[in-house]
Amino acid sequence: MDGQAILVIAAILIGVTVLTLRSEPRRRRTILLLVPLPAAALLLRWAAYRHAWPELAAAAGLASAGVMLWWLVLGRRLPPAGNSKLSSGAC
Repeated sequence: MDGQAILVIAAILIGVTVLTLRSEPRRRRTILLLVPLPAAALLLRWAAYRHAWPELAAAAGLASAGVMLWWLVLGRRLPPAGNSKLSSGAC
């Protein structure tokens, strides 16, 4: 297994997941169409081309553990998206 590929894919998956979770609820469908779905399609094509299914599975497991850790440490304390002063345009 390629450890560097696992770490890079896990970082990509964590970033995409956090971006999706922190998006505003009314824009979530647009975000889903523009970020996670193309990323998933590219990752699946990469794994099929390289025959790297174990790396993709390990990265998905590592990413889910990372997102759970992020949620327990920081995510629960963040206000819901769209309720902050920055998103309302007030600076």
